[in-house]
Amino acid sequence: MRRLTFMWTFLVLWAAVYVIWQHRFERSPDSFMINAEDLRQHSTPTPGAEWLGSGAETRIRLRVDAAHPRVVDLIDLPKMNPGDFLHIRSRIATKDLIPGKEVWDDGRCIIEWRQDGVDATSASDSFASGRLNHRGERTDLVLRPQKGSLTPVLRLENLGKSGDLELCEFEATAVRNTSWWKIGRWLVAGAWLGWVWAWIGDFENGGRFRRTLAALMWVVLGAQCVVPGPWHQIRPFGASFAIEREGRFSGQAPPRVAPTPSAVPSNPAPAPQKAVKSVGKLPPKGSLMLRIKTFVGQAKAILHVIMILIPTLITASLVGSRPAGTLGMILSLSIEIAETAFGFGFDPMDILDLLCDFTGVVLALWIWRFLKKAKPSLVSLGREDPSGEQP
Repeated sequence: MRRLTFMWTFLVLWAAVYVIWQHRFERSPDSFMINAEDLRQHSTPTPGAEWLGSGAETRIRLRVDAAHPRVVDLIDLPKMNPGDFLHIRSRIATKDLIPGKEVWDDGRCIIEWRQDGVDATSASDSFASGRLNHRGERTDLVLRPQKGSLTPVLRLENLGKSGDLELCEFEATAVRNTSWWKIGRWLVAGAWLGWVWAWIGDFENGGRFRRTLAALMWVVLGAQCVVPGPWHQIRPFGASFAIEREGRFSGQAPPRVAPTPSAVPSNPAPAPQKAVKSVGKLPPKGSLMLRIKTFVGQAKAILHVIMILIPTLITASLVGSRPAGTLGMILSLSIEIAETAFGFGFDPMDILDLLCDFTGVVLALWIWRFLKKAKPSLVSLGREDPSGEQP
């Protein structure tokens, strides 16, 4: 009966996480939704870039050919208030886009954060990319600037050898955290702490301090690895966040990267403009653990083993092997479930990650049992056996 109670309360807590996460954002006051038609009205001519369609079908195409070997276009978005995030809905498509020699030499869409007109490559966020013949799905995500009062700039780059990049759909809105998230996250975190504390107690009748310490460690790991997770981009569970879509950009255009000429003849080709350079390779974003995983590359399997081994071993030393092993497996499964829900998919590499996580759990428990026999003081952390004597 107790295990059944743990199961349904586990599901209820996940439902609470889903609700506050999907309702995390709301439109910031005085903000407007900017779409592709608005971008077209306030953009400047760029060689190799062409606007197509009208109204809801408005899109921009960047074509690489002999006359335009690399095409980069910049379009400013309105300045954001301190504390604002940028919510983006978009979809791209590529046609015969042959990538270049570098990994990033394809078609990509980037938000570049600027302050007082000064660009900061390290603060650039890529939100979509493609190559060859690809019609991307709609993406829904939120980007957070590293500083307040920044101007986001939409940077479109086609760095392939040939082919087209199209930004088919685009919406951008300044958003902020809701009360659902500001208050709810602490309430839900407290509920998870209580759940893990009770879960440990169902296996071991250890001291309250050790149970609390172990429970707190796993809740913090859940926040770092599951939700919100290690990601720099904030993604919804499923298709989109629950954000109102009212409001349109109707004021004056924000400052442009390059000013529009005051007098333009009626039908001439736009005057040639100085080509904008690509930002090149973007630095990895996200938590320290995610950046380390990106850095180690193929060796990340070892990192997975270590990442789950250490907290499992510590927990076994605090409260015993059974709660440690089960919590390690619950965290491993939760990480993969959350990544799938965030839209990262599930493939054979994720199965390998799970195997590495489970290997870390098994190794931790083996090390704990070995040390318990060889050096009990190293793994007891002050725990006493039922008779009151030190193990």
